[in-house]
Amino acid sequence: MRTDGHAQFAPLDAAAFTRLVARTWRSYGWEVVEATPAECPDGIGDVTAPIDGGATLLVRSTEPRVLLTVPGERRLSAATLVEILGEVETPSRLLVAAAAGYETGALHVAETYGVELVEPAALARLNEPAVEGDRPEA
Repeated sequence: MRTDGHAQFAPLDAAAFTRLVARTWRSYGWEVVEATPAECPDGIGDVTAPIDGGATLLVRSTEPRVLLTVPGERRLSAATLVEILGEVETPSRLLVAAAAGYETGALHVAETYGVELVEPAALARLNEPAVEGDRPEA
């Protein structure tokens, strides 16, 4: 029986959640490293300040993307997402994985600006054994 993503990931501490997210993307063949501002792709400002103890990861593929991990039991708010976007000129290069998911306002902000959000339920599916040719777009 599959557990609810929120119940599964929200209790993880910041380091454990970040490791889970990184391991998930790596299992699909992407190179994932902790990002420094110098490594971030053009259009991404300094998003390296952690959100609730999370981390900024660089997903290296044909088009590098920045993956922010947001641990904790609170859903990511619209205000927090807008604050993050204040550092980003190219929102389409940003992925956000929040352990507890997103408030409705954050979903609208992400849709408006083209930010890709990874829901806990999607992360749970991605964390299942990888199927050949079925990997997340980075």
